[in-house]
Amino acid sequence: MKKISLYLILFLFFCNVGKTESALPECQGDDQKQWTNCQGIQIFRDERKYVGEYKDGKRHGQGTMTHPEGAIYIGQWENGLPNGKGIETWPEGIKYVGQWKDGKKIGHGQGSLIYPDGSKFVGEFKDGLPIGKGTMTWPDGSKHVGE
Repeated sequence: MKKISLYLILFLFFCNVGKTESALPECQGDDQKQWTNCQGIQIFRDERKYVGEYKDGKRHGQGTMTHPEGAIYIGQWENGLPNGKGIETWPEGIKYVGQWKDGKKIGHGQGSLIYPDGSKFVGEFKDGLPIGKGTMTWPDGSKHVGE
């Protein structure tokens, strides 16, 4: 039952966060600094790729950043950085679901770090690392609750 609840929560979160479609018009021109209130694609020199919304020349709204090594961030952006709800997945199968502020995983609101073996940490994050109060659950069902 707990797994079903987790999957339902993740599904609803993905439905809300994973949207990269936009009602905004397509961005025009090659100068991203001029893009505002539009949907565009930006490919960086290091082969990162952003698909999403822009405001005043910056990534702002819903968007997806794909890194060449396979990491993907899907979520909310503000002033060019991940801000708000987001999901980051790494090539080895580790996934973070939670809140971001100024490009970093944060602790207000809960975050979840889910590992390929099924273990997960649900709790507070600071500077991108799980810290503070939380629950670590392992695939066999055993748990540690605390700090």
